[in-house]
Amino acid sequence: MAARGFRTKKIFVGGLALDMTEDDLRKYFDQFGPLLDVTIMKSHTDNTTSRGFGFVSFNSEETAEEVAGRQHEIDGKTIEVRKAEPRRAFNAFAMRGRGGGGFGPRGGFGGRGGFAGGAVRRRGGFM
Repeated sequence: MAARGFRTKKIFVGGLALDMTEDDLRKYFDQFGPLLDVTIMKSHTDNTTSRGFGFVSFNSEETAEEVAGRQHEIDGKTIEVRKAEPRRAFNAFAMRGRGGGGFGPRGGFGGRGGFAGGAVRRRGGFM
């Protein structure tokens, strides 16, 4: 989880109606202040179907904080609005113990296979 008190101009908007457009979202949030960007996330498979959430970027951090601090309703539907948290960078060492990895026949580092590089000792010598 991101540190509390971080500042951002971007908010997460969830619980959107699947037929809502970016223009609809822009019209609603434009009342709070100048917008930089509005994006509704689409399905990975067809890139046209809404996933029911998106992001709105404001011109100022103060506006984003104010908007995230209140309840919102669009077309009679209550939506979830909160500050967008930055994605964490992928950290291979954080994956330890979760299986997976890239070395060895069964995932290596954290998987069941361990590191499979180098010689493998068998009865009677090395392979």
